[in-house]
Amino acid sequence: MNKLILLGALFFASLSSHAQVNPHEGYLITNSNDTIYGTIDYLSDEKCANECLFKATNDLDFKAYKPNEIKGYRFFRDGVFYVSKNFPVDGVEKTFFAEYLVKGGISLYHYRKNGQDYYFFENQEGNVAQMKELEFQYESSEEQRMAIRENLKYVSQILKKDPNTVTQLNSRTRVSEKSLVNLVKKYDEKFCTADGECIQFEYETKASTSSSFRLLAEAGVEFSSMTLSPANDYYAKGGDLKMESSVVPVVGIGSRIFFPRFSNHFYVDALLKFGFVNTHSNRIVKKVYGGSPKVKYTNGEIKLDFGYNILPDKKLSPIVHLGILASEALNVKIENAPGYGFQDMTGHCFGLGLTGGLGADYKLGNHHLGLSVDYLYRSYGPMGNKVNGFAANLKFVL
Repeated sequence: MNKLILLGALFFASLSSHAQVNPHEGYLITNSNDTIYGTIDYLSDEKCANECLFKATNDLDFKAYKPNEIKGYRFFRDGVFYVSKNFPVDGVEKTFFAEYLVKGGISLYHYRKNGQDYYFFENQEGNVAQMKELEFQYESSEEQRMAIRENLKYVSQILKKDPNTVTQLNSRTRVSEKSLVNLVKKYDEKFCTADGECIQFEYETKASTSSSFRLLAEAGVEFSSMTLSPANDYYAKGGDLKMESSVVPVVGIGSRIFFPRFSNHFYVDALLKFGFVNTHSNRIVKKVYGGSPKVKYTNGEIKLDFGYNILPDKKLSPIVHLGILASEALNVKIENAPGYGFQDMTGHCFGLGLTGGLGADYKLGNHHLGLSVDYLYRSYGPMGNKVNGFAANLKFVL
């Protein structure tokens, strides 16, 4: 258990050492149209709208830029693009960094303030219309229809060339960035009269998401020992029954969850795992049984693992992780061990545990190959049987 405490301290120390910024490569555009390359702190939607924390390639420190101090900024990895704009928000002129969703004949922007999402439609003449994401908690359908019409009153003037587009918006009780992007793209492509491309920039929904899920496969071996506790006071005089160390093959399937808007260092692995345990003890519990105690079972387990990638922008990076385990011993078979058992009165044996370890992550294009050495501890009820040891795991993220 002391090993897990040490790993936990290392895990949280890694978090605190990188908690100040969430660095992503990118560039900013000055008011004189110069492009400066460097690192941008990838913040939440609301923080990104208020300032850009930027560190030029050869600089040591980040500098904060407010809207109108620069024209805009953009991230390399996912292309998220912010531009300085002065738009009316609920009738009041505000200056902020608007997130570009579409740049074309009709341009579309996103802005978030106090949990409210705003979308702005701008035509080539500079006319702007605001549209809010409504919650639609109204007493009647008529009241809801009136709210939608009011919300789209000025948007319909911007999109006046195609009444069908406005009709589509009127018929929706929910809007998403993806659906609005597709709608504006179709409008621009239909009415584009420019000689060049109609769409000069398009928001990448997948890249800008606050979390992403990737398929994860894991295989490894555990080197663990087990201690069985006696079932009652009658057998207690025999003490705990310690089994010999065993090699347990383990396989798992699940998902790795990334949080690019929070940190490109942090991830969570959610796995369903199975281990196949077959162990014995050299101690004879009762000579009448004529053999050494044996335990055999399948360990079904849900593992929730919190990982920290120390150098996420490098091809090879060290990692540290800490996780929790929820286990069920299945198909338990115990031989030559009277007074020792696993299951409760219902025939089940549920256990909880902790795990933590160190390892390395290697990038293979868009995939990840990981190797870790972990310490693990499990306690199974109701008798408190314990398993502890080490594991070596190979992980592949698709």
